[in-house]
Amino acid sequence: TSISILKTRLSRWAQDIATCRSAQYNLGVMHNNGEGVPQDYVQAHMWWNLAAVSGDEDAIGNRNIVAEDMTPAQLAEAQKLAREWKPTD
Repeated sequence: TSISILKTRLSRWAQDIATCRSAQYNLGVMHNNGEGVPQDYVQAHMWWNLAAVSGDEDAIGNRNIVAEDMTPAQLAEAQKLAREWKPTD
């Protein structure tokens, strides 16, 4: 029925939202450490900033630590990317 389809979709949507912050945090770790992607502090900061906005305390700490190793231009770029980031469908 259409109600069961809707419930399934809502359940998947809720699960996606719950894991988004965790995925953003992990992407920050990967970019910071160069795990599976080139090491990129700008990208690490951007992902941790996005997770931090969702309330991830570890992301807040990591974002602040990596910021200490970034130039003002890199920091500005990371903040710009975070502001402009939009999820894809």
